[in-house]
Amino acid sequence: MTSRKRFSVSVGLFVAGLLSGYLGGRYLRRPEPSAQSAIPVDTQRQVIGSWRVAFKPPASIELPQDRPVIRFQFGKPDVGFGLNIQVLIVNLTDTPLRVVYKISAYDSRNQRVGEDSDELVLQEHESVVREVDTASERYPLRWRLGSVVLETDILR
Repeated sequence: MTSRKRFSVSVGLFVAGLLSGYLGGRYLRRPEPSAQSAIPVDTQRQVIGSWRVAFKPPASIELPQDRPVIRFQFGKPDVGFGLNIQVLIVNLTDTPLRVVYKISAYDSRNQRVGEDSDELVLQEHESVVREVDTASERYPLRWRLGSVVLETDILR
């Protein structure tokens, strides 16, 4: 085979490959996404609200106050190298909620001792217990708790 014929065959195979790729991509059906997808595709999230609440534990906080959708129940705190406290988070609605929150501990001089944050999805009327630990090596073993601040964003 001469080099001219070899070149013509190569160009012909290259064009045939391009054409089959184009036609296959254009006319073959792509599979539809499964309704039971393992990873939910959420293009629109409705923001229910963002709140910042200061309190002294133990405490129970329902947000928003007029028509609560979520409850945070804080147990008795353990004060050491930061704040260690159990938090019960309860979805009060009939729909799943995405909860993003940060908890900061302040001493009696209003200096932040530490913070902890978390993010979770609660199903309808589901409740979970989280252990919040704002450990910090900057503070002595014993310090006086001033207040705790909860900052949260709730999304539907």
